[in-house]
Amino acid sequence: MAIVLTTVSDSKQAQDDLAKLRESVNNIQVTTEKASKSFFDLTKNLAIGIAALTTGSAFAKYSDNLTNLNTRLKLATDSQLEFNLALKATQQIALNTRTDLDTVARLYNRISRSSKEFGASQTQIIRVTELVSKAIAASGGGVQESQAAIQQLGQALGSGKLAGDELKSILENAPPLAMAIAKGLGVSIGKLKELGEAGKLSSVAVFKAILKQQSEIEKNFKKIDLTIGAAFTNLGTSLLML
Repeated sequence: MAIVLTTVSDSKQAQDDLAKLRESVNNIQVTTEKASKSFFDLTKNLAIGIAALTTGSAFAKYSDNLTNLNTRLKLATDSQLEFNLALKATQQIALNTRTDLDTVARLYNRISRSSKEFGASQTQIIRVTELVSKAIAASGGGVQESQAAIQQLGQALGSGKLAGDELKSILENAPPLAMAIAKGLGVSIGKLKELGEAGKLSSVAVFKAILKQQSEIEKNFKKIDLTIGAAFTNLGTSLLML
């Protein structure tokens, strides 16, 4: 990147000032170029390190994860076309929400298997999977807390209702998701707990409540920042997509 300075005065003082300014700008430029090169080298070394990790036992682990991913999506779809769409969608959701790909696939599987019973389309299933992932990401918890909340919701939807430990986990680990469900149902968090305890939070009610709150979920998700942990989660997803 070249920086050009133009002389605006012929006076001796102006020339001296310009020389000092030119030297200062050149120093900034050199420092910037060195920083850019260092960042490039760091990125390159990280890529090499990750490539090395994909050999041997690590490669076997990623191969197993990919097999499990395909199996979960095949069980949740009825045709090759549906499978292809589900695979592409879960990959994109995982990257966009910085969520573990296997966790997203598990969620899609559970939502699909339960929601098909009340006539939900694949497009709606994909959308709810995305919204849940975004709502949980907006909770600001760690990877383990997020995975726990997603797993608990998936189990709840798979069982036909949200109650007990599943509801408790979502209330504790994913408050934005709990709030979205409550607002979608037109009730308070306290009332949501009561409905859960009474076994009245059916899968279809929770599914529709989440869809109703998609604008609010999207707004909250835009407020979160990318963390180093989330970046490495995306890196793992990218490796599975190679």
